[in-house]
Amino acid sequence: MKLLKEPLLHFLVLGALIFLLAPPDTRRAAPVRVESDIMIPAATIDRLADDFEALQARAPSDAELRELVDREILAEAYAREGFRRGLERDDPIVQRRLREKMKLLAEESVRLPTPDDDTLRAFLAEHAESFRSEPRLSLRQVFFDPEQLGPEPQAALAPLLGQLRAGDEIEGHETLLPSFRPDAPLRSLAATFGSTFADQLTSLPVGEWSGPLQSGFGFHLVQVEDRKAGEVPSLEQALEEVRAAWEQAETERQLSAFNRKLMEQYDVSIEWPENREESP
Repeated sequence: MKLLKEPLLHFLVLGALIFLLAPPDTRRAAPVRVESDIMIPAATIDRLADDFEALQARAPSDAELRELVDREILAEAYAREGFRRGLERDDPIVQRRLREKMKLLAEESVRLPTPDDDTLRAFLAEHAESFRSEPRLSLRQVFFDPEQLGPEPQAALAPLLGQLRAGDEIEGHETLLPSFRPDAPLRSLAATFGSTFADQLTSLPVGEWSGPLQSGFGFHLVQVEDRKAGEVPSLEQALEEVRAAWEQAETERQLSAFNRKLMEQYDVSIEWPENREESP
């Protein structure tokens, strides 16, 4: 029968099945007030027609467009009736979509003023460590394989360290590690030798051979030829970076205010599981 092939009938039957198959306690959820006026704007009708044309490679007829609009109206009615009956409760998919929409609304509520230089300069002073440049070092190192040093590597390396301090040249063991890293950021040295190794470099005397330091590769006698402490730039030197950080901080401040205002509307109680000794 032609009636059985009508998409609108399929939609009605599907909606009825969803309602009938919903858990009884969910269907009996306390109703909420919803708007009774349904208005389909012209932009929505254009979207429906464009979607149809994209799928069918032709524009919809007047009858087909009317059917699309009827479906949209019914879909809106089903959605409102679902909310009126509380069907969205305990539905993680619906709740996730609602959270995403609310997060988007919160982000759209943010209004960023244009900060003047005094505001940015004060922000830079308050967060100076966040903008401080990385320390840089010029490092020489001589590598030694622990397997070739014997059971007491510290004792084996002590006389070699003495030779280096006396101005002699010595050869270490074969390695692919660089023997000299000029003006290298501390983070780069940490990536090469490991963070523990790099952290020790910051306290070694400049211009003097020291060690041995241990890395994941083995032992090293090292000389820090030069070390430059990190510096906080002026506003003129880091204007764009400071402005971007200020905008991020201001956005977070406004979102926090939005969340606090939202939570003021609710009385929250938490029932912690009995198997927890203390609530977090």
